[in-house]
Amino acid sequence: MTQQHIVFVNVTATGHVNPTLPLVKEFCSRGAKVTYFTPSEGLRGIVESAGATWRPTLDLLDFPQELREEFGVARDAPPESWMFPACVLPLTAKSLPSLIADFKALEPRPSAIVYDPFMPNALVAARVLGIPAVCMVTVPGPGVMAEPPHVTAALEANPLTQMGRRQILETYNFDVFEQGILKEFYSPDHNIVTTSDDLFAKPRGDLQIQRFSNITAWKCVGPLLDQSVKRVAHAKVEKAAEPLPWDFIDAEVRSGKRLLCLSMGTVANSHFYDKALGGHALENGLAEVTGKAFLQHVFRTAFETLRHEKDVLVLMAVGPNADVLEGLPAAPENFILRETLPQLDVLSKCHGFISHGGANSMHEALGFGVPMVVVPVFGDQPINADTVARLGAGLSFKRPLETLTTEALSEAVMAILNPEAGNTYRAGAEVAMQQLKRAGGVPAAADYVAQVVTESATQLAGA
Repeated sequence: MTQQHIVFVNVTATGHVNPTLPLVKEFCSRGAKVTYFTPSEGLRGIVESAGATWRPTLDLLDFPQELREEFGVARDAPPESWMFPACVLPLTAKSLPSLIADFKALEPRPSAIVYDPFMPNALVAARVLGIPAVCMVTVPGPGVMAEPPHVTAALEANPLTQMGRRQILETYNFDVFEQGILKEFYSPDHNIVTTSDDLFAKPRGDLQIQRFSNITAWKCVGPLLDQSVKRVAHAKVEKAAEPLPWDFIDAEVRSGKRLLCLSMGTVANSHFYDKALGGHALENGLAEVTGKAFLQHVFRTAFETLRHEKDVLVLMAVGPNADVLEGLPAAPENFILRETLPQLDVLSKCHGFISHGGANSMHEALGFGVPMVVVPVFGDQPINADTVARLGAGLSFKRPLETLTTEALSEAVMAILNPEAGNTYRAGAEVAMQQLKRAGGVPAAADYVAQVVTESATQLAGA
């Protein structure tokens, strides 16, 4: 019997990579071969530690000068005309010949391609080669990705986008916009979603409903968690984080301290750190704000709010930028600061979480029954913040420049950390935890892909 060969294709982004790693380990434990394509050499050790073979591929999110010149982008062209997501389709067209050749050269032949919805090249290549493609959706569903119609229309009308679309159509007879939208190239046939049926965000808005109406295969499997798997703490941080003083932390918790995690994710402190957050953050009141300014607002408010809460110990991720704390008050004595945190280990022990509300952070916290204070930036995060509030699992601070004050944060933190049995926020988080557990997790995701492989083999045999 031929060994199964599962191939992953992913972007270099912390929240997109981490959910795949337990699944890689699971496939390897079942005897499958796993090959993992991702642009970053820095992720090679992480991928290989899970059991996969790392292979490089073109980064569809980055458009360096030499490639811009190749596509005729003027040197003085405004960045918004060529930056992600405008660069995705021209880079897809460029990457497809080599990606198809790479897939063809793999031994044994790939049984299935598991890919990120940001990566249309994987979907097109799989179709060209007749390999089943399974999209791995690491947000609660397409509904959290819906953009205002005028934003999507402008992106799709971009000359670069149209050039890439035309080249793909002419070369491979595949129209990426027939059932796709920029950043949302789901599989027409097979999609894994790392949430529960209760939290699934179905397509919304006219364009999503129109383009995704024929996609019915959304398999919700819950968060893919495995504390034994080495994870990416931050895709832009190469050195290992300074260990946490766990003996001290555990002793403080045993003495009655409440343990609070504070992490604002990896986007505001990397790609957007010194750039305005832009139109994606418009409805959240942050369009003109840089990632650094957003982080400093949250950190300053947290320092001022929690400085005198002696019964609270805060584990805080500050990110990789050395100047992020410049101009802020000194960190309080009850804060332990690190560039990055081992988030699963921390969430398994803590009593509350101040988060940006990224999909992984939300699901990981709920997976441990941890209530949240959510301070979202953009993308799916404002909707995730609303979801947490709707579940009764925490509080939302959308439009944080207006809503996140020391008084409001103090009230919210004390509410989620309340040690009394009547803490409704912890009760809400624990209900969500049970819903997510019922979705099946890593085994359910692996079983789904295995079923796809079996059905594909049966169809081929019948042909």
